[in-house]
Amino acid sequence: MADTWRTFVGVVQYDPTPREVNGKQVVNIGIRPSGVKDQAINVSATLWPSHAAYFDKVEKGTVVVVEGKFDVRPNPNAGADKPKNFYNLSVSGIAVLGQLDLGERVESTSDEEGEGSEEDAW
Repeated sequence: MADTWRTFVGVVQYDPTPREVNGKQVVNIGIRPSGVKDQAINVSATLWPSHAAYFDKVEKGTVVVVEGKFDVRPNPNAGADKPKNFYNLSVSGIAVLGQLDLGERVESTSDEEGEGSEEDAW
């Protein structure tokens, strides 16, 4: 079976997890790529020593572009609250676009004239 390569643009969902693979330090990140419905999958990405310069630049909320060898594996514990598959990317290239700005959440009252929450606009 031929290797499958993919490129994802997304947001890092949790702080990176350092670990060792075959005696090499790597970092795992989980990203939520852009997309809707079937395209909106959570991807686990491994940064290898060739990208060690990025180990300290990637954290929760970082917007990244990653590409590399893509692998889908069935989840043996799949169920109603667990995903059917695991999506993994062995990163061969990465670009860090910056931090996602979540803004400041401002409390409002329903008495404000003509003002609704940002969520109401959607």
